[in-house]
Amino acid sequence: MSVKQLLETEFPWDALSKYKKIATEFCAQAGGKVVDLSVGSPIDQVDQTIQQALSSAAGKPGYPLTIGNIELRSAIVEWLEKWRSVEGVGVDNIIPTLGSKEAVGLLPLLLNLGPGDVVVRPKFAYPTYDIGAKLAGCEVLATDDVSDWRGNPRVKAVWINYPNNPTGAVASKEELKEIVEAAREVGAVVLSDECYALLNWEGESAGDGTIQEATQATQASKSSKSSPCILEDEICSSRFDDIIMLYSFSKQLNLAGYRSAFIAGDAKLVEKVTHLRKHLGLIVPEPVQAATVAAAKDVSATKKQYQIYRSRRERLKHFLLRADYEIDASQGGLYLWVKSKHGDCWRDVEDFARCGVVVTPGTFYGCTEHFRVSIIASEDDLEQLVELL
Repeated sequence: MSVKQLLETEFPWDALSKYKKIATEFCAQAGGKVVDLSVGSPIDQVDQTIQQALSSAAGKPGYPLTIGNIELRSAIVEWLEKWRSVEGVGVDNIIPTLGSKEAVGLLPLLLNLGPGDVVVRPKFAYPTYDIGAKLAGCEVLATDDVSDWRGNPRVKAVWINYPNNPTGAVASKEELKEIVEAAREVGAVVLSDECYALLNWEGESAGDGTIQEATQATQASKSSKSSPCILEDEICSSRFDDIIMLYSFSKQLNLAGYRSAFIAGDAKLVEKVTHLRKHLGLIVPEPVQAATVAAAKDVSATKKQYQIYRSRRERLKHFLLRADYEIDASQGGLYLWVKSKHGDCWRDVEDFARCGVVVTPGTFYGCTEHFRVSIIASEDDLEQLVELL
């Protein structure tokens, strides 16, 4: 895909304009406001500790380091140990990024991949994996089955995303280990997008989805539970060779507007990526670096936000089940992966729009039989959903 072709390619969410208009017209007649559950954009306020850290660094002059300051990288090392059970990572294994999306889009280019190379990505996936690979001139293979590419020397990078967006699926350590081993057999880089890692809902209490049970489940959950990290010793065999993990604080701590993220892994690849980022001027601003340090150390805010999302998820799940929708996977992340009643997700999108609610069609991710519902909804939105659904 050339830049010209990309300029001619519709941004997927622009296709929702028609349905947002339908939802707006409905709400104008029925009263209330549109409940937009199509995008996972945080709505809760950034913790005061993080805001203060941002403000305190606002007066610093000069250019920040592309690699990030030592305080930031040290804080991320500690964060990986505390929250992700990762040992052995040093400051040379880390570089901050301007949110995780720019890293997803640019990594194939920065890793010097190109025509003839194959980039594997999940069967149902965030569109930017395709965009980044095609901009580099690579071929894309969409699959979750390792046997589809194992032993193929043309495979140069393997994208994995757990908890998955849009399905919310969470991989086991055994499955991740198999991917790492298969990639190393052919000399491919494993690129693990783990931005929803601390939003893992596995182990929640089972039941019929009543509001009472949802409340009990929320009260029982005192802290977030991380999904497996690709950099854990038993997954990567205690070495980070040919592995890059991506994480973003946008979801867990409402820092979407801060563009606060990082990559961690193979020190040689981090050095290579850093060198090219210097040429491109891809530098995380000093105030954002300071805010990220605060975010990495803010245990109470992390736990609080987890509980907020868990409560909203349980309520939304309950509403959908009462409306006779089936929910698949959805063990992690900020979304519910809902089966279409019609077999065509766009018809469900229209059904919801005619009730004043906007959801995302699965076609954006390569699936026509499901649609995605964001659990990021205010209390007012949830109350309105009770009436609508």
